[in-house]
Amino acid sequence: MAEAVKPRSGAKSGRGRAKEKKKKREEPKAEAGAFLSSAAPSQGRSSPSACAQEECLTQVRLQKETSEREPANEMCDVPSSASALVKEGSPGGTQTKLPAQMEESGVKALEEEKEEEVVVEESTAPLNLPAASLGEITGSPLPCTTLPVRSEQEQEVADLQNPLVKNPVARSSEEALAAALTPNKEVRGPIGASQGFYPNLALELSRERPPVLALKPQLPKGRLYPVIPAEPELAPFTREQLKLFEPCSWLENVDSYAEEFEGVAHQDRHEFYELLLNYWRCRKQLLLAEAKLQATSSDCWSIRERLWTFNNEQQSAQGVCADQCKVSGHHRYQTVELNTGALGELKRLFEEQAEHVHQTLALHLYTSVLSRLQVESYIYGLLSSSALLRSAGIQQQEPALKQPENSSGDFGPLKECISVLFSFTRRVVEDLQFQSDILSWLQRLVSVLQRVGSPGDHLFLLNHILRCPAGVSGWAVPFIQIRVLGNPSGVFHFMQSLALLMSPAKGRAEFMCHMKPCERQTSTSSAPESGNWTLVDEGGEEDEDPDTSWVLLLEDDLIALLSQFPFHELFQHMLGFDSKGVYAPEKTTPHEMMKVFAFANSLVELLAVGLETFNRARYRQFVKRIGRLIRMTLCHVSDHWAQYLSCAKNSGSTALPYSVEKLQVEFDELFLRAVLHVLKAKRLGVWLFMSEMPYGTLSSSMLWKLFSIMHCAESENPGKLCATMRLADCKRELKGTPVDETSIRSPGLLLPVDGCIGKRFFQSPAQLSLLNDLKQRLVEAADFHHAASKALRPMSPAECSEKTAEKGCGKPDYLTSPELHCFALRLFNVCVLWLDEESFQKGDTYLPSLPKQYDAHRLAKIMQNQQDLWMEFVNVERIQVQYEAKERIVSNLQKYDTPRPSLALQPMKAPVPVVSPSSLVNQSKAKELVRANLSILQHHAKTAAIRESQQVAFNSETLDTLPKLYTNREEQVVLRLECRGSSGKPCQGAALVTIQFEGKYKNEAVGQQLHALKKEVKLLQAEATKPPSLGVVEAAVHLENFITALINLYKSQPVPGIHRVGISLFFAVAGFVSDETQRHPPTRQFFSSCIEILGQVFVAGSKSECRPLLQTILKNRRLCNLLSPYFTPVASPDEFVDLYEQVVLFLSDDNSDVIFMLLTKFDLPQWLQSSKPSLSERTRLLESVHLALKTCGFEPEEDISMPFNLFCKHWTCLLRYQFPDHYSSFLQLLMQSSSDQLLCPDCWKASLKALGCSRKAPKKDGREEAATERAALSTSAETLLSTEQVVETVEWLSKFFLRLRLSSRDFQTFGLFSKWAPYIAQVKRFMEYLVNRLVDSEAASLAQEPVGSGDILAALQSLHSVVTQLFAPWIQVLQQEDASKQPCYPWLESDAPAASQMVRLFADSIGVLHESFKDKLLPGHQGTLWLHLMHYCQTCTAPKMPEHILYTLHTEFARLPWKEMHPDQQLMEEFFKVERGSPKSCFLFLGSVLCEVNWVSVLSNAWHAHPPPETHSMIVCLLYMVVLLAKEQQLVTKEESPLLNLLGQTSSLPWHFVGILSYQSIVGYLNSHYPPTIILAKEPAAELIVKLLKVAAGFGASSDSLVHLGASPRPARPVHFLSVLEKNGKISLSVLEQEMCKLLDDVILFNPPDPDVQARHLALSSLFTEVLMMLNNASVSTAESLRVALRSWIGASVHGLGVMPLLIAACQSLASVRHMVETTEACVTAYFNEDSPLSQGLGWGPIVAALQVSRPLTAEDFLQECLSLGSYLTLYVFTLQRLNAEQTLANEMRVLLTLSKWLEEVYPSSSQDEAKVFLWWQKVLQLCLLQTGKVKAAYPAAGAESSRCQTCFARPRRPQGWPRGSDLRDPRRVGLGRKSPLSNRFRVVARSMSAFLLVQIPVENQIRLRPGTELQLSAKAQQALQALDSLASNKHYAVYQEQISQASLFIKDPEHCLGHGSNLLAILLNTLYPEVHYLDGIR
Repeated sequence: MAEAVKPRSGAKSGRGRAKEKKKKREEPKAEAGAFLSSAAPSQGRSSPSACAQEECLTQVRLQKETSEREPANEMCDVPSSASALVKEGSPGGTQTKLPAQMEESGVKALEEEKEEEVVVEESTAPLNLPAASLGEITGSPLPCTTLPVRSEQEQEVADLQNPLVKNPVARSSEEALAAALTPNKEVRGPIGASQGFYPNLALELSRERPPVLALKPQLPKGRLYPVIPAEPELAPFTREQLKLFEPCSWLENVDSYAEEFEGVAHQDRHEFYELLLNYWRCRKQLLLAEAKLQATSSDCWSIRERLWTFNNEQQSAQGVCADQCKVSGHHRYQTVELNTGALGELKRLFEEQAEHVHQTLALHLYTSVLSRLQVESYIYGLLSSSALLRSAGIQQQEPALKQPENSSGDFGPLKECISVLFSFTRRVVEDLQFQSDILSWLQRLVSVLQRVGSPGDHLFLLNHILRCPAGVSGWAVPFIQIRVLGNPSGVFHFMQSLALLMSPAKGRAEFMCHMKPCERQTSTSSAPESGNWTLVDEGGEEDEDPDTSWVLLLEDDLIALLSQFPFHELFQHMLGFDSKGVYAPEKTTPHEMMKVFAFANSLVELLAVGLETFNRARYRQFVKRIGRLIRMTLCHVSDHWAQYLSCAKNSGSTALPYSVEKLQVEFDELFLRAVLHVLKAKRLGVWLFMSEMPYGTLSSSMLWKLFSIMHCAESENPGKLCATMRLADCKRELKGTPVDETSIRSPGLLLPVDGCIGKRFFQSPAQLSLLNDLKQRLVEAADFHHAASKALRPMSPAECSEKTAEKGCGKPDYLTSPELHCFALRLFNVCVLWLDEESFQKGDTYLPSLPKQYDAHRLAKIMQNQQDLWMEFVNVERIQVQYEAKERIVSNLQKYDTPRPSLALQPMKAPVPVVSPSSLVNQSKAKELVRANLSILQHHAKTAAIRESQQVAFNSETLDTLPKLYTNREEQVVLRLECRGSSGKPCQGAALVTIQFEGKYKNEAVGQQLHALKKEVKLLQAEATKPPSLGVVEAAVHLENFITALINLYKSQPVPGIHRVGISLFFAVAGFVSDETQRHPPTRQFFSSCIEILGQVFVAGSKSECRPLLQTILKNRRLCNLLSPYFTPVASPDEFVDLYEQVVLFLSDDNSDVIFMLLTKFDLPQWLQSSKPSLSERTRLLESVHLALKTCGFEPEEDISMPFNLFCKHWTCLLRYQFPDHYSSFLQLLMQSSSDQLLCPDCWKASLKALGCSRKAPKKDGREEAATERAALSTSAETLLSTEQVVETVEWLSKFFLRLRLSSRDFQTFGLFSKWAPYIAQVKRFMEYLVNRLVDSEAASLAQEPVGSGDILAALQSLHSVVTQLFAPWIQVLQQEDASKQPCYPWLESDAPAASQMVRLFADSIGVLHESFKDKLLPGHQGTLWLHLMHYCQTCTAPKMPEHILYTLHTEFARLPWKEMHPDQQLMEEFFKVERGSPKSCFLFLGSVLCEVNWVSVLSNAWHAHPPPETHSMIVCLLYMVVLLAKEQQLVTKEESPLLNLLGQTSSLPWHFVGILSYQSIVGYLNSHYPPTIILAKEPAAELIVKLLKVAAGFGASSDSLVHLGASPRPARPVHFLSVLEKNGKISLSVLEQEMCKLLDDVILFNPPDPDVQARHLALSSLFTEVLMMLNNASVSTAESLRVALRSWIGASVHGLGVMPLLIAACQSLASVRHMVETTEACVTAYFNEDSPLSQGLGWGPIVAALQVSRPLTAEDFLQECLSLGSYLTLYVFTLQRLNAEQTLANEMRVLLTLSKWLEEVYPSSSQDEAKVFLWWQKVLQLCLLQTGKVKAAYPAAGAESSRCQTCFARPRRPQGWPRGSDLRDPRRVGLGRKSPLSNRFRVVARSMSAFLLVQIPVENQIRLRPGTELQLSAKAQQALQALDSLASNKHYAVYQEQISQASLFIKDPEHCLGHGSNLLAILLNTLYPEVHYLDGIR
């Protein structure tokens, strides 16, 4: 009831009213006055009637409500004219009284001016009128004296709305029309009830008067009072004012209800939501499991199809028929082959299928039913939670209508659950069962809420429905139940529900988020064949966005929801039907009528919101229904209003408090608002209802306005048009309306334009669509009337009653319905013809000539603009029916759809039996209940197990039987073979041929057996795939409920009795556990959950239940997983050790899982901490753990590994507890058991970890890292062992292992590793820890001792002794007492891997000792490494030491940092002893170790001024050691060989201390022990040892290195080795060449200390002579190769004065002249290789002096060999020597002739030798000039010398092999032919010199020696110059253009004579041969 009265948006409305109140203060409106004139309670009479008094009370209430909304000065209602008078005359607003005579005079004046339209301006004169008189004038009393003030604009609008200012002509026309349309019956409606739809426009406009100017009323002289103007037009109430009659804010409440709804709608964390979600998940899992089963079955079938392979075979046969013809044929058959792979795959699928059916699917079936039952139980509990819900939901009792006020609080959980169910309707659910269950539960809860809920709860349901996905019409329609009649809050419920439906559903998209479809793929949506459709409206435009349309409801949904609204009940309530359904409109009062208008206005407003909300093409039909409801609302109100008018007319009394005119204005305004709402809804077909609106009850002015609005609705906004429209404007506008504007919705109104009609206006393309639409509507209208004319006209009730009276009468004077439709059909067809006729555009058509179908008579009326109404088209029957308003209302109310009834209450009983409270405290009853339920579950599990085993057996039988279905059986057939016959006769007799074959055979018996098996499996599977019976699930749920109730009771009352019940229940459930219950997933899950909760609450932590629980587990091991979590032995500390011993005794390989589970429950740290057990108890437990560890064995099985780890954990826990209580026992047990290999090595790992020494040993790669690791190892987080305990432990271990080594024959023979190999890694770690702790503690105690003190040396020796004693039992050879017996070796070869670990640890320990003490010793002290190496030499180098032991020792000892050791003479003597008498591996090891020593540091004293004698001996020992070791390949080929590293340091060692005798002894050892190939070997060792010997001999050493050896060093016989190798053929030529070159390189590097250059050259020459002797001793071919190599080496390695020793040696030592020539030529060339010697002032002098051929008899051969080999430089040196020997003209001429001869004979073979000829040319020019120097005249030459010189330049003879030519002046003479190998630059020089000589020697016997004389060019000279100039244009000589031009100018210059030839040659050589240094002397 409260919700029906108080709106939800009260606070918001209050704020809205406050805003409106403030606005009205600032801007007073005229509407307030108009409203209050009707709202005044007084009737204006002296004695009001009882009815009036009732109305007064009503108005008082209205005024009270109004006072809250509007200020006091707005509470009066007077006409605007009176307001103006008050405004001018009474500024103070005080009340003034008018005389009584004013009433009569005012009425009379009003009657006189009734016919005129008066516009009154505000008066400025004061006027005092009585309020009562003004009330009489306006028809409304004035209750207040404060008058509102109107503005000019408001006054004008009020005048237009005044019903008294009307045209009387219009009224009379309306009356005439009404009379004409009334068929012989009394008009029941008012005067305006039968007005036409379209008034006579021409008549109205002709009678309209022009507007009158506004005049101020002035007081006439003869009158006391001015003339009172006419009453202005009444103004309708505003929407805010109408709210006083209908105060509820339906639309405003929508948001508040939405907010309230959203607070309840989202229940994602609700318990019920989780239950449903779990049920949905179970259903999904079930569906997936069923789908997988189907797929597996399909796979089985497909594999069975592939099980057999059928092959088509045929066998041929031959025979002889009766015709003796050879005939043949063949027989086709099939063979079969079994696919064994498919059979195996089928077996796998059978196993998977059985597992899936009986495990996975069975579980999902159970959980699905269980979760559904849980939901049902929750719903039952919900409905049982309150008495009201229980009465409706369970007891099926209809509750009373009025519920207690506090009962609404009980519906919160119900609404939350409904919200949860609704949330699942908004999800994509493909499971039909789940969807059906959701709807079923939703219907059940909704049916309850419908009975007990308030209207707000019904709105809650509607809000949910409006936010559900499309399709709610199929299930949610009955959820909406609205009852108006007989329900105090029915109207509120109806209207608020309608407001929700019509308004947009807020947040619908968010509610529908789970329904959003996936993104559309572009490829599929854009393809033409995709089949996607796009919705478009009638204009072809897309109406909906596909991306958002999914969120919308269907139109059918909205229609179905709207059909649930009982509009008939609403209208009955609105129209005043009483409780019996009687309609009495005559009793309607004005106030009630006003309330009807206000309510209808609210209803229309709500429906109009629907028009706007659903303005979509998809909702076209729904919107039409909304439009129909708007129309029906107006029709009902119109009929009711018509009856009210009729009653008011008949009574003749004045209606108070509202006049008829005021009510008419309100009805018009209601109608106008409805029309405007309809007009706004374009495109949706709602305008269809405009033609069916009840226009008959509207006023004439409103008709004009509506007609004008509809007329312009297409082009203008109707709302804006209505606000500014006046009646006169409407008429004026309609007068000038052309046809192109023939509201299309009223096609009967065809207004002509200039006598034309048709397409004239539609010529514009923009209006073409308008014409098409017009024609289409005309055709549609014609079709409609055509169809209507064929239908039978229904008779009205009045016709039925008067049917007898009308019999025999003539036709009525109006058309009946069929005839009217036919007439209208012709009219619309004619209109189409008119629009299509183009001749009508001209306006001069002769209408009588038109055909009949054009209806020329009617067309003429239109052309003449006749406005007479066509009464023949009026449906008089319909009009008559309209007058039957009351009957029509009653009849129409019966035509509404009947809403579907509410949901029936569904009976519901308890899903599971209720738990009896007595059974919770009674142990026997509890056991009985539990056993009953568990028996059901156990039986179900056994049945399932039997079913599973049967299916497995059937599958196995099927697999065994399948291969027997088909076999290849031997068969035989007889073939009849016939020939074709002969001579037209058939074969006389067929040949019968028998063939045998093996073909396919199917065993039908096996097939039947397989069919029977398949049937059995199918039946079994069908049974297995059925959901479990409800009894099974109910038993589970019932027991769960019982356990839950028991636990809740125990938590609230923790008494022993309930605790005993829980314990007995725990063991009772455990007793029902069997293999079947554990195999079946549902029962396995159920029993586990029951035992878990009972164990946690009642058993866990119970002292008394520890032993029984342990015994139960040990008796029935299958219960271990279930019961062990609640076994807590720590709860019984006194029995802890006993319980542990029982578990240990039960330990075996087949129950390891049980033992592990039990061991995890023994919380040993907690027991030790809490109970503080005694030492004896702990020792007993330690022994028990030790026993368990031994029971686990040396190698625990994988199954027992987990218990073993726990035993180790307990073992270490006891060890660490109050350490060292158990350390002694622990160590003894550990060592003794390990000696017999009774313990797993992991025990050692755990033990060492507990002691804090579990870290790995430090790596020796880096010292810093090793130190860090060692520090971390020795100082762990928790160090248990003290230093004293470490020392004791080391001593104890040394004695224990030594005793163990000597305790038995096996240990003496095989060592400790045979038994201790598995523990070596851990023992090694333990010993490492002990050694590190021992060394670190000792080093820390010596931290303050000075370096090298005696205490440090003593401590080092002591520690070394302790460490060696610790490792001695493991790695040392023990001598027996009997020396004749074989020593006890530490390990066998098979134990080498384990021994290597221990030896490595020993080496690491030595390394740790060394690292700790190396900084505490001086360099000469005997450090750790020296002690260790001496210990090795004394104990490990025996002659018969096994090699496998030595290998291990050497491998591990080699890791020590030997480079830090400082050897001495004693150690070197031990080394030489080992070399003489120990195994070679020992010698190699010691040698490798000594090679690693830093000898530079050891021999650092050698660089002192007075080195000690021991340094000399150490250097000699080192050289001996290196020579001894260098021949050992094991040391040489070793990776990163220390020997090679040492040999690489030879240059930095002081070898000059090695005496000559020692050196000769070493060289002798080298010659006797090293092969000659050492100098050829490419190995680094061989190269380095040779280098060492060279360095030791003085080669490449510094100057001070030869002090001892003298100045005449000798190589270590390399030449001798090379010669031997060459003679033996053991060296290749290339290698021999390389070795020779190396020797030559060594000679160059030799740097004797003698400062005399000559002496140094002699020394070097002697060395070169020794090397060059190789050429003399070698064979011819070898010597030739060596010659080439020697020449190459000279060119690459020597230059300048460094050539002199080699040149001397070559001239003195080489036996072959050829070798000598080439060597000397190479030396001379090398002499000039670098910078020019001339710059040093030497020139050719040193060469001339050094080149001395020692054997004169071979000089001629030498020169000839030089000429043949092209040694031009050697010959040039020989020429210089001859010139120096005799400086006479004769000798010079001889030399000149010799050179001339050589020039004729030689020919440069390459461009490299061509420049050498220039030396000869220059010398020839020089000698010629010298010979002709005494001749002064140029022509002719005088004397024999002149002729001889000429002969030198022009000798006629051509040498053999040269191109043809006559002399040197011919370019070809010097090799300038095309095929010459000489370079282009040589050609330039040659041609230039040739041209120069031809110019200077023009003819024979003429030489031009004087410059300045005229040049006489011969033909050859000219030809030569031309040839020289032509070279410049040759592309091959482009780079030499400058030189050619310079030479040409030089030659042509007459100032140049023959004497300038050297100048020309020098100029050319400077630019063309600048790099040739041997030409520097002639430049």
